[in-house]
Amino acid sequence: MLRYSFLIFILHFQSIEQIPVLMWEANQELNSSNKFSSLEFETHDFKTILSKAAKRKIPIVVFLEDTLSLEDLIIRNEYGNTIFTALSSFVEAFNSFFMPNVENPFEVIEQITNPIKIIDLDSFNDWPQMGTLVFNLKNIKTNDSRKNMLKKHDLTIFKIQSEMLVTHNHILGIFTARYPSWIIPEYSERHNFKKLLQSEPSSESPPESKIVPIVDDKNLLLVVSGNADYSKDNGKIFSSVTLSQSDFSIKDNEISLSLDGGSVKVVFSISFGKDGFWRIDNITMDEKSVKYEEIEIPMNFSYHCSKFELYNKATKQILKIPGFQIQPFKEEQEQQQFGAAFDCVGFVTIPICSGIFVIAILLIILFCGIIAMMDIETPDRFDDPNGKVFKAFVEYY
Repeated sequence: MLRYSFLIFILHFQSIEQIPVLMWEANQELNSSNKFSSLEFETHDFKTILSKAAKRKIPIVVFLEDTLSLEDLIIRNEYGNTIFTALSSFVEAFNSFFMPNVENPFEVIEQITNPIKIIDLDSFNDWPQMGTLVFNLKNIKTNDSRKNMLKKHDLTIFKIQSEMLVTHNHILGIFTARYPSWIIPEYSERHNFKKLLQSEPSSESPPESKIVPIVDDKNLLLVVSGNADYSKDNGKIFSSVTLSQSDFSIKDNEISLSLDGGSVKVVFSISFGKDGFWRIDNITMDEKSVKYEEIEIPMNFSYHCSKFELYNKATKQILKIPGFQIQPFKEEQEQQQFGAAFDCVGFVTIPICSGIFVIAILLIILFCGIIAMMDIETPDRFDDPNGKVFKAFVEYY
C-alpha cells in the first residue's frame, strides 16, 4: 500500500509541474479503410511527433486551454461518464496518443511548427490550406463552473474538427494548455500579470494596497501599504489619512521621525543600544504619548506589522497604519534594503499552543506506560517438579 501511495504522490507531483497532451490524427482515407495511419506514435517524444508532422506538411490544429491537468481529464458527470465526449470519440475513431506529462508543450509547438496562426473563435471565416492553427479556448466567456466550461470546450472542439474535415482529409489535432491547473509560482506570476494587463477597465477604483514608501533614507526605511485610519472619538468614526514625512533628524545614535497626516501628527523616537538592538523609545500623537507594544529589534532586522495601531486613552485618538514596516540603519549606505522582519504577531499562536498541549499529553501517557512496563517483575519462585504435589479437596453438597 505504501508503494502505491508513493507512486500516486510522484504522479501528482509531476502533474503539478507539467501539462497533459492528447493528439489524434484524422486521415479520412486511411481511417475509412481501417488502415494504420501514416504518422506513427511509437515514439514518446512530443518534439519528434511534431517534427514528423511538420516535415510531411500535415495541417496541425491546436486546441489550447488556459490551464489543464490530469485531474481535469478524469472529471465525470452525474451519470459517471466523462465530460469529454468528443475527445473520447476521437480516441476511438482516429489514431491517437496521450502524453500525461509534457513540459511546456505550447512552447514546443511554437518552436517546431513556426509560423503559427493564433485564432479567436469569433474572428475566423476561412480555413487555410496548410499550417498550424491555434484556437484559444480560454476566450470562450462563461460564468459556469470549470466542469461546465470544459464541457463547452469539448463541444467546440467537435464542431471545429467536423468543419475542418470538410476541406481537409488529413489533420493532426492537439489538445493541451499553456499552464498546469496547479499553478506553481513561476507560472503564477507571469499568468496573473498577463491577466491584469488584459482585464477590462473598471469604473470602480480598486482599494489602495500597494507599498507606499514614506521614508527612504541612508539611515532609515519606512513603508506602509496604504492610507491610515484615524479616529478622534475612540473609534466611533474613522477617516482615511495619508501619512507623509514632515521632519527627520539624527543625533547621537538617536533618530527622530515626524509623520504628518493632516489632521494628526505622529513622532517616532528611535535609538540604537550598545547591546546590539534598536528600539522605539517613544511615540507621540499630536505631542502626547500613546500606548503601543514594546518594540526592541536586533540590528540588521526590521519590524513589520500588518495593522500597526496607536492608541491614546486620554484624548481618545486611534491611528491604524496598514502594512507598517520600519528599520533604522546605524551605518549609512547608498541603497538600503530591509532585513529579515520581526512581526508584531507573536510566534507562539493558539494553534501552536494547542499542538504543544496535545503532544505533552501524549508524551505523559507514553512516559507512564514505559514506567509501568519497567515495574513488571518476573516471578522468583517456581514449583519443585520433584516435590510433593499439592492436592486440594473440594466437597460438594
